[in-house]
Amino acid sequence: MIAGEEVSLENPWRKPTEAENLIFSKLVFSKELDKCEDLFLKEIYKNTYIAACKKANKKWNFYYVMPYENDITGLSSEVEDDITPPN
Repeated sequence: MIAGEEVSLENPWRKPTEAENLIFSKLVFSKELDKCEDLFLKEIYKNTYIAACKKANKKWNFYYVMPYENDITGLSSEVEDDITPPN
């Protein structure tokens, strides 16, 4: 993110569209991350998301995703603690 950009964690979680799911799956594969069993997205800025990914161990993992930059990054545990997972 660029300094001074406004981001919002207030937007609701939503299921990804088919196209978003495909993009996310490619990013996960390219970074050799474990596949998600359940995936939700929260747009925090234009074309920038927080992804909530439930793994096989039933734990939510969160990622900062910029699909048009082909970038996905895990969030620190401190940031994850401030995020409410999807219901």
